[in-house]
Amino acid sequence: MTHLWYGQSQFLILLLLVVVMRGLWRRRDELAGLALAAAVLFKAFPAVIIGYMLTQRRWRAIGWTLRGFILGAMAALPVTGLKEWTEFLKSQAGAAPDVDNMAIAGFIARACGHVFSTASAAAARAILVAGFQILLLLAT
Repeated sequence: MTHLWYGQSQFLILLLLVVVMRGLWRRRDELAGLALAAAVLFKAFPAVIIGYMLTQRRWRAIGWTLRGFILGAMAALPVTGLKEWTEFLKSQAGAAPDVDNMAIAGFIARACGHVFSTASAAAARAILVAGFQILLLLAT
């Protein structure tokens, strides 16, 4: 439990992803979807598995993921408040504050900052980042 106390949720996310894959393998879409929703509520990167579910046409699992995410977000909102969510999303849309940050989003924000300087272009930047990440996944 000290792992979670210090904000290190990777082990829990790994466990949830194992449950997701096991649930998909056993055709337990509700279990897979709810476990994926819980993992996505911790960190955003497990949402990539929704792409796998789309290719496999696991619509029920995707539906359970969306239901679980919405219910989890609604349960978290009274505890965290809407301001925390909006501040987090705003912080993710801007350029990385540290030059040593080599994340893909930070790289693109620094390289194309003058092109994507308006708030309305945040969606275009997000699409560019997602496309770059997909290219990296396909290249490996």
